[in-house]
This record gives sequence, structure tokens and C-alpha cells, in this order.
Amino acid sequence: MFHKHFKSGCIVLTLLLSTLLAHADEVSDHIAAARDYMADKQWSYANYEWRAALEKDPKNLEATLGLAQSLNSGGYLKESIEFLQKSRPTPPLSIIDLTLAQDYQQAGDPLSACDIYESLLTRDRYNPDIYKGGSALLSSLPKDRKDKLTAELDAAASESLKKAQDALNAKQYADAAQYYEIPVNYFKTLNIVNDYGLALLLSGQNQKAYQQFNVLTNQKVHHWLLNANSALADLSVGNTGQAVSQMEKAIGQCNNVKAKARLYNDLGFLYERSRRFMNARHAYEHALQLDPSLLKAQYNLGYILQKSQEYKEALAVYNNLIAQNPNNAEAWNSLGFTYELMDKEKPALAAYQKAIEINPRYKEAYFNMGALYKKMDKTANSAEAYKHVSEIQFQEIEKPQLSTEPEGQAKILKYVDVFYSKEAES
Repeated sequence: MFHKHFKSGCIVLTLLLSTLLAHADEVSDHIAAARDYMADKQWSYANYEWRAALEKDPKNLEATLGLAQSLNSGGYLKESIEFLQKSRPTPPLSIIDLTLAQDYQQAGDPLSACDIYESLLTRDRYNPDIYKGGSALLSSLPKDRKDKLTAELDAAASESLKKAQDALNAKQYADAAQYYEIPVNYFKTLNIVNDYGLALLLSGQNQKAYQQFNVLTNQKVHHWLLNANSALADLSVGNTGQAVSQMEKAIGQCNNVKAKARLYNDLGFLYERSRRFMNARHAYEHALQLDPSLLKAQYNLGYILQKSQEYKEALAVYNNLIAQNPNNAEAWNSLGFTYELMDKEKPALAAYQKAIEINPRYKEAYFNMGALYKKMDKTANSAEAYKHVSEIQFQEIEKPQLSTEPEGQAKILKYVDVFYSKEAES
């Protein structure tokens, strides 16, 4: 009896799932057709498809917004407003309310639009679309409502700037970029535009960062800090030649010795990326003449010397780093790799072991050790070293907080420096 009921239940469940999947397919078909009609500006046909999708799925957000847009575009603004009023869910959705506010504004009802913008600013304060819409509405409002909304927008811009700066300091670059979208359009100062560009660059939004810095360079804004950051944005989108030119300009404009040392290090990296290795070496060396303690320049110089097969000079650089900080695991690992390139297996192995002793979770040192053991035909030792690499990786998958990578560190910052607005007075 149990098996009979179980089998019947499975049949019912299968039929139910089949019905739901067929239902979802119908909704998707109507939405796909509506998108095509929207692209062709056939608003009436789009209306039909959006409504058909909503009959099957009344809470479908894309269909809701799509129908409002097709009604508006087809000349039925009043109907779009009435539809959106009926479609507002509880709790409210910002995207629907924003669309309704824009429709009110278009329909010549700025007070109703203002009511919605004021409500939106209390619950979605840092949304740049809400901020832009509210700002565009100001000129249509009577003085009392204009003053009230202006105060709300001013407060939102100031609060958003504070959040952006806090996020940038915490290396939460994507969050910083999002928060900067309001103040960068409101305050429009060099400092804010610069830091917004850096937030974009360090969060991997390279094209937007490049465009952001280009706005200032196209406006002939001249400052070493701006040119230096703009160079890195150029590099991020593959404009290496322009990047070198911008960094050279920055060096010519900068009078601060410590900052200039960092600029020469960055220039060396740009030369390196453009395969001008001798120029890169000289730039790193000049950076260290200006500031002998500049770690990034030391590492970069050691690497370029390795690449140029000037191993004794590279050893001197890494030994100098170790003399400054004997617990520098990265320097020990680099020292080991240089010895390995010189076919000096014993000191190479000892250096890798020292790096691992300092940092037992140093994957690169384990990997280098594994490769060296393999060259030495010590298969068991090699397998054991590679096993450590995998175990550390698996642990980091399960517990990302165990990662040896600095939290929030953008990869490029391992080699170069960026310059925040607080350094503009240097």
C-alpha cells in the first residue's frame, strides 16, 4: 500500500512540475516577444505581450516595467501612471516608484513626483538614479517644496560622500565606487573625481575609470596626482604608450621627493609592460635613489634583474630586503627562485623552506619547492609540496578569511602606487 501511494504522489508531483515549467516557458516566450517589439518600437504589440506575461505571472517585474514603458512610449502616459499606481507592491519597490515619479514629472505633476522622490530618499538614499531624478525635478517645484527636496538631496550627497570615503579606506572598492556616483555629480571637485576614478579602477571597472580620468584630462586639469592615476587607468585598458606619457608628465609636475620616488617606480612598471626593460630597471633604480626604503621598487628591481639574467644583482636586492626584515617571506621566496635560476639547488631549497617557516600558508613557496624537488628527481617530496598547495587552496575555498592575499587588495597595488586626493597637497 505504501509503495502504491508513493508512486501516485510521484506522478502528481511530476505533473505539477511539468505544468510549472510549461507555465514558466509561456511567460518567457511572451517576454522575449515583447522585447523584440520594444526594440522595433511596435508599442501596441509589445503591450499585448507584456499583458500576456502578467496574466501568467502578475508579479513579474520586467513585465510590469516593460508595460509601463510601452504605454508611455506609445502615447498612453495617463494609462502608464494608472497601471503603476495599481502595481505598487507592499513593501514598495524603488524601481517601480522611480518609474512612477518620472511619469508624474513627464505628465506635468511635479508635486506628486516630489512626494515619491521624498519617500524614496528615506528608504533608498544612495541610489544615484533617484538622486538624478530628484535633482531634475527641482526647477519645476514651488519654493517651499524645492527647498525641502534640495535639503534632502544635499544631505544624501554629503552622507553618500562619507560612505564612499569610508568604503575606500576599508578597501571596499566596489562599494566606494557605487557611493561616489552621487557626490561626483553633485560636488564635481578634483578630489572627489580623482578618488571615484580610483575606486572604479581598483574594483576592476577599468573602462569606466579610464573615462572618468579622461573627463579631467580633456578639461586640461593639470596635477601630478591626476596624471599619475590617469596613467594607470590608461594601462588598464591597454593604452600603454599613453600611460607612459601621462606618468612622465606627473613626474615633471611633482616636487615632493617621496612621492616622486613612487612615481618613478610606477613609471618603471609601465616601461616593463611596454617591454622597455632597460628603461624599467633605470626607473626602479632612480626611485630607490630618491627613497631607498621603497619596498615596491626593490621588489620590482629584483624581478627585472632576474628577467635580465643578472642574478648576482638580483640576489643583492633580495638579501637587502631580508636584511631590512628577516621575516619577509616573499623576499625569501624570491631569493630562493633566483638561486634556482642559477642552478644552486641547496640554497634555493633552504630559502623556500625559510619562507614557509615564516608563513606556513605561503602557496607560492610550496609550489616553487615542489617544482624544485621535481627537477631534483625527488618525486615524493615534490608530491608532498604540491599537496600542501592544494590543501591550502581547499581551506581557502571553505573559509575565504584564511586567504593569504591581503583583504581587499587590488592586484595592481602589489607593483605600483595609486594616489588618493589627500596627497594632492604634497
